[in-house]
Amino acid sequence: MTPKQWAMYGFLGTSALHGVVEACLAYFAPTGSMVPIVTLAVVMLISVYFVFAWLQEDRRQLQLPRSYLFNVGVVALGVIVVPVYLWRTRPPGRKLKALLGMFAALIASMILGILPLILGFLALGAIFGLPEN
Repeated sequence: MTPKQWAMYGFLGTSALHGVVEACLAYFAPTGSMVPIVTLAVVMLISVYFVFAWLQEDRRQLQLPRSYLFNVGVVALGVIVVPVYLWRTRPPGRKLKALLGMFAALIASMILGILPLILGFLALGAIFGLPEN
C-alpha cells in the first residue's frame, strides 16, 4: 500500500472512529462536559495530519519544491489551499477530476463520521435504555 493510500485510509478511519467516540460521549458524558470539544479538537488535528501527509507525498511524487508558506496554508486554511493546490498541479484534463475526488473524500468522511454516531447511539440505547442526561 502506498503512503498516499495510508494517509487517505487514516483520514477516513479517523472520521469513523470519531463517530463511535461521539456516540459514546453523547450517551455517557454528563451534560455540559468539555470532553466532546476536546475530542473534536484532537480528531481535527489528526485529520489535518493525514491531509498534510497525503499532500507531502503527492508533492514528492510530482517533484515539486517544498514551501513553508504552503505547509502553513494547509494547516491554517486547508479548505482553500488544498483545492488550489490540486487545480494548479494537475494536468489540463484532470483538474476537475482531482477537485471532485477531494470533495468525494470529504463527503465520505462526513458519512463515515455520521453513520457510526447514529448506529452507535442507537445500539447503546437498545442495550442500556435512554440516557440519563
